[in-house]
Amino acid sequence: METIENCILKTGGTKKATKELTNTKNWVVKMKDERGKISYDRTDILETATSYYKKLYGSNNIQDRTELLETSSISDILHIKVEKAIDSQKNDKAPGPDGISNEITDIARRP
Repeated sequence: METIENCILKTGGTKKATKELTNTKNWVVKMKDERGKISYDRTDILETATSYYKKLYGSNNIQDRTELLETSSISDILHIKVEKAIDSQKNDKAPGPDGISNEITDIARRP
């Protein structure tokens, strides 16, 4: 109540008071660990999250990464599709973040 009164006296409105009173951080209330146990304790939740991300990003096993690459199906880029994409670009446009304008790609593909 004191916060609302102070804000009304200072600014003449309640907008800042509402913002101050509702400015809270969202916390993870519960988390399930890898064994399926649900934890409500803050330290247990932090340990579970830390363990999860260490396993996720800490894998140095190159075999896992190469297996992932081998199993992903990436189709080959066809020459016709590239030419069609270049033809569909309009000239006299600003270059993209790479600095290459559409005119340059059009000239470069010509024999």
